[in-house]
Amino acid sequence: MTDSNGTRYTDFDALVERHRGLIRSLCWRGADGDGALCADLMQEVLVQLWRQRHRLRAGASRGEEREWVRWHCRSVVSHHRRQPLVPLVSLDEAALVAAEAVDHRAELEALAAGLSEQEHRLLQLLMEGYSQVEIAALWQMHPDSVGRLKRQMIEKMKKNI
Repeated sequence: MTDSNGTRYTDFDALVERHRGLIRSLCWRGADGDGALCADLMQEVLVQLWRQRHRLRAGASRGEEREWVRWHCRSVVSHHRRQPLVPLVSLDEAALVAAEAVDHRAELEALAAGLSEQEHRLLQLLMEGYSQVEIAALWQMHPDSVGRLKRQMIEKMKKNI
């Protein structure tokens, strides 16, 4: 059985089984020994790995797999540490859509590691829907300068993939 990307479910299961100890130990450390939080982190890591499975190079060595798994575990754990704890509530359809948007924002924040303060502000404004021309007017600079900064920002983010 395969998914829409052609990835076999058994391949994913085998990947998780090979790196189960690594996932568990990183989540345990990220949860500071809290068993319930560790279980939540492990679940989030597995969802993240499933969503990003198409990015793992076909035929990757076990070492490459391990680094890929480690990177995603650390991304989830660091995101969790930045997020305030919120009480659980029942989710309606709108809340599910908002939760999905938060997941993408977390992925984007992981990609934004290493950006300058100005590039972070630019990313924030772009995410809020401002155009390059509007940002240039806000910052009192030429739109081409904003475009240059945007290209630099994107190049830095590509290196974090």
